[in-house]
Parts: sequence; C-alpha cells; structure tokens
Amino acid sequence: MGLFGNRNTDDYVSPFDVDEAPDYVDPSTVVERESQIDARQHQREERRRKAQKRAEHRKQEHIEQAYYHTGQPPASHQRPNIPPSQPAGVARPTTNPVVNAANRPKPQTKSPLAAKLGIAVFLLVVATILGNTFSALLVIGAVIILIQSIRLPKPDAANGTGRPTPTASRTPSAASSRTTSSRRTVTVAITVAVVVAIIVAASVIGVIMAQHNTSSGSLRGSFSWSPDDDDDHDYTEPEPETFERTGTLADDYDDERMSFTITRAYAGIHDDLDARTVVIELEASNEGSVATSLSSMGDLEVFQNGVGLRDTYLYIGDDADVLAGYDPSASINEILPDATATITMAYTLRDDTTPLDVRLSDYSGDTTIRSAFEIGEDTPEAPFTQIDSSELPEVPEATDTDGMTTVRDWDDTVIADVRVDDIALGPQTYEGQDTVIVTYRWINRSDDPISLSWLGDIQALLDGTELETAYLSEPPTGYEDGSKYLSVLPGAQATVTIAYELPRTAGTVNARIVDYDDTVLVEGSSELG
Repeated sequence: MGLFGNRNTDDYVSPFDVDEAPDYVDPSTVVERESQIDARQHQREERRRKAQKRAEHRKQEHIEQAYYHTGQPPASHQRPNIPPSQPAGVARPTTNPVVNAANRPKPQTKSPLAAKLGIAVFLLVVATILGNTFSALLVIGAVIILIQSIRLPKPDAANGTGRPTPTASRTPSAASSRTTSSRRTVTVAITVAVVVAIIVAASVIGVIMAQHNTSSGSLRGSFSWSPDDDDDHDYTEPEPETFERTGTLADDYDDERMSFTITRAYAGIHDDLDARTVVIELEASNEGSVATSLSSMGDLEVFQNGVGLRDTYLYIGDDADVLAGYDPSASINEILPDATATITMAYTLRDDTTPLDVRLSDYSGDTTIRSAFEIGEDTPEAPFTQIDSSELPEVPEATDTDGMTTVRDWDDTVIADVRVDDIALGPQTYEGQDTVIVTYRWINRSDDPISLSWLGDIQALLDGTELETAYLSEPPTGYEDGSKYLSVLPGAQATVTIAYELPRTAGTVNARIVDYDDTVLVEGSSELG
C-alpha cells in the first residue's frame, strides 16, 4: 500500500507492512531516529533560505547603486515609474525599504521653530519688565531655547545603500536653493535674537546690581561713580569735628549715640608707685536706642606736653569717704537708652605744672570733645581749674633727632622718626627672672595722635630667639610700663621703655620694629655681659 509503504530510502520498514515485517522494533528507537532526521532536514532548509536571501539582497543592491550613480538602470532592470507630477531632483522611488524610509518626508514637529522663537521673545520681554532677580532666570531660559533652535535639522539625502548621496551626484534644483536660503534667514534671525538676549541679560543684571548697591549704604562718607568719571572716585571724607567741653559721639550703624560733657578734674590719691594722679569726670547721656558704654563709643586720653598719660587704677580700700565719686569701672558700664551717668577715669601725672589736655574722641578720629585743666593742689579731691583748650601751650618742638630712622607710610608719607636709644640689663621680676630693658626715642611726624606700637610689631631677640615681655614690680627710675601704647600728639617727642625676660644674661640682643609685611623699620643691637 502506498500509504504505508516505504517513507524514505534509509532502510526504514513500516511495522504495518506485514509481508516484509522485520522483527520487533522498539518504538522509542524509532522516535529518536525520526527526530534526528527532522532536525537535519530543518537545518538544510534554513541554510538554503538564508543563501537565497543573501543573493537577492546583493542583486538588489547592485541594481540600486547602478541606478543612482549613473542615472540609468541596468538593462536587466526596469526603470521605476516616476509620476509626472513629481518635481525633478527629488528622491526617486526604490524597492529598498531603507532608502524609502530615508527619503520619506518627515512629519511636522510638535515644536516648530516659530513657536520656540516666540517663547524666547516672550521670556525676554517679561524679564525686561520685572527687572529683578527672577528676571535673570527668565533670560537664561530664553538663551537656552535660542541655542537649541540653532541646531536645525540637516536635509536628508540617501543613496540606494542607505548612505548620504555624494555631492557630485546630487541634482541642483530650485527647491534646494529655496531651502538653503530659508536656512540662512533662520540662522540670521536666531543670531540676532541671541544678541538681543545678551543685551537684555546685561540690562537685567545691571538693574539688580544697582538695586543692591542702593540698598547697601556705608557707615561714613559717600561714594558715587558714572561712566564719565574715568576712575575719578567721588569719595567724601567727613571733616573732623572738635567740640569744646560738650559734644556727641555716634555710631549710626548700631544706632549708638551718646552725648558727653567734660565736667571737672580733681586730684586723686597716689598710685601704687607713689605717683600723683588726676581724676577726670564726665557726664554721659545715652541718646541712642541701645545700651552702650564709653569704652564702646570712644577713648578718653589726657596729654601733658603732647605725650599721653598712663591710665591707672586707684585703690581706695576701706576709706569710703576718700574719692567718694570715683568708680574705676564706670567707663565700661553700659548706660541704658535715655539714661545718664557719671564716668570717672584716673591718670598718672608726668609733672606738677604742665596743664592737662583732655580729649574724648571716637575711634575713627572724626569727632573730638576737648577741654583743659590747670594742675591743682596735691590733696585728694582738690579741684583743678578748667580752662579753654585754646589756652594750652604749644607742644614743645622735638630737638633730639640724632641717629633716628625715618619711618614712612604705605604712600611714602613720613610718619615718625625712631631710634633704639638703649639696651641694658634690668632688675629681676617678682619671680626672680632676669630682664633686659629696651629704650626707644621717637617723634610723631604724622597729622594724628599715634603710639609707637601703631608703627608695627616691636620685638626683641636674644641670639635670634624672640623674647617675651616682662612685668617689673620695682621698675627703675624713668621706666614707664605700657608706654609703647601711649598716644603722642603730632610733632611731640616721647620715650618708650619695654622690659623683656632673659633666659640668660649673655649674648646679643637685637631690638627692632617690624612692619606687618615683615619689613624691618627700625633696628638696634647690643652685646650683654
């Protein structure tokens, strides 16, 4: 029977063929053999199908390349039917799906160029109107949109292989010319828009900076600038003001304002070194809105012959009747707004005859309240006669100038003449430490009261090692502790003494004043022993 006959030529015998039935065959063996045969047959068919596909693809590629590079199809290939209405120069139809996809017109984008430009212009207009910090963000957004708009899509041109068509094979046309012209117009428009965006951004930033500068004021003086100034800064320094006996010190930044009156001066008790003292008394009234003190508003200084007096602390002890109105801490006690207080400060006299020049100045030196007193009797609370500051004698002219070094300010202005006058061993400290005393002689050549410490860092070194300052419980005659901090009036001459601890009494001591940029201004040395 044909249905149950031989199925193939591999000696397989159907079990239903009774005439030629072999011995019994295991069904599992039959199934395995059939599976192997089917698998080999499937592989052969798959290889044949792939080979045929590659051949057709190579043939189609050859036809397309020949057609697009020569403009004529091969003799064995029919030219595609181009509709008469299709303009010359456009992509020709092809059977290659890749080329067709490349040549197919792209759909209209959801965000056309006109819409982007419109949004950018809108953001620039809003930024210009607002003129605040938020406007800067709007300008940044507009610039980003314009930059993205510059990235225009390039015209698509593909040949039969899916690659861009060479320039020589592209046919010029009116449509392509119009496209190029349109792209140039759009590029110019976007460039102009970017320039406008930059100008608007500069204007917005200028407005913001102007508002910031207007809102931030300065404590003193004024500053203004315009493009026509040519670096000619119009900065107005306030003229120093001097008041006789009564005046007001103010700090507008902290709303601190206090009026002072130099009311009187009287003799104090002798200090711990048995030197005569004077007590200066002030009446203070807080006219500001915050509690403040004399020490936070300014500095009270007293001069004799142009050299400042050292302030001191008078120990009253148990005798409350002596100097009943003296309060050594009054200068640092805060005074509440709208309140008044009496302030007392004590100073050590240099001599018993030279009148006192009393000056209360704010820390900027812009405002000074002055008064003067003639020396009274050496009895506690004995009054000193108050006189007008104009009656004070002139500051003695400095004559001891030999060997002095001239010190200049940053602008080459002479501010002082200084010399190291002496370097000598001093008395031991209370702890028994050896000391050396350095003596400076100097003249204030500036226009303001300054101290020697104002010039720079005052140092002493023993064989190159910097020494520490020392406190002398029993100083020698002529020694004045803290004299480097005492102010000296312009044109006056003063002596400054400083003691240093010595680790040993042999070696070379180098005394010097060093500017704050490590420049040595004045220097002197001496060998000990």
